[in-house]
Amino acid sequence: MTYVPIIPHTPQPPSPRARELADQIARVIATFEDAHPAVTKGEVRQAAQLALRTTSSSGAEVVPVVLMLVLLVGVVAYFVLGAG
Repeated sequence: MTYVPIIPHTPQPPSPRARELADQIARVIATFEDAHPAVTKGEVRQAAQLALRTTSSSGAEVVPVVLMLVLLVGVVAYFVLGAG
């Protein structure tokens, strides 16, 4: 029998700049949702994707940012929908 070691991937904690950007994005989303209560999670996701397309990021940088934005949208939606 062959032994295949499993090495768990331990993600690096986000950098201070990433945390600052995440906080700013979360505040913008929350402010927009306060002004437009009918906005859906799908619309926020589409807006994030559109915003990423207009930035001058390379393809390698876009994937982590999109994942972060989707995570932020999920967290904001959890708190907004869970609080109601």
